[in-house]
Amino acid sequence: MPLTRTIGNVVVYVALLLGATAGCDTGQEPDLATGRPGGNGSVAASAQTDLTKYAQCMRAEGVQLDDPSPDGSLRVPAELEQSAGYRAAYEKCRKLLPAAPVPDTQQPAAKEKLAEFAQCMRTNGVTAYPDPSGGDNSAAYLKAQEDPDYKKAYEACTDIIGRPSPGSGGG
Repeated sequence: MPLTRTIGNVVVYVALLLGATAGCDTGQEPDLATGRPGGNGSVAASAQTDLTKYAQCMRAEGVQLDDPSPDGSLRVPAELEQSAGYRAAYEKCRKLLPAAPVPDTQQPAAKEKLAEFAQCMRTNGVTAYPDPSGGDNSAAYLKAQEDPDYKKAYEACTDIIGRPSPGSGGG
């Protein structure tokens, strides 16, 4: 199952999008759980463990989030992310999430896609949607998700970053 929402929706997409380009120059396949070139099973296992701990923490806080799948992906349906208690649980548990790679000058294509996605979200009504900064924008992403136009905008823009829309079950 794909990562379809962030824990701050795009945080996870940043990891996947940048991870998909991280190994491009080396000929290595990227590890989707870490966003790093493949070949380091201990790093992937560590990220998988972190995601499992995050899911367990969310459940302990009352949010019924499944464990990550064997391929290291974690699905957070839009409906769950918008449920009562999600934000408070996320704030308590986010420290358990594995660090996502951040855009740098070595990955201009990824930065361009993320900036294009952010602009699309704003064009489609989510005016508070932040540009990718390379820092921790999770609070800004969560705030943007409160916008009543968020789901419509997300569905209109998700093709830019190459992921299925929330709840589609695809990918």
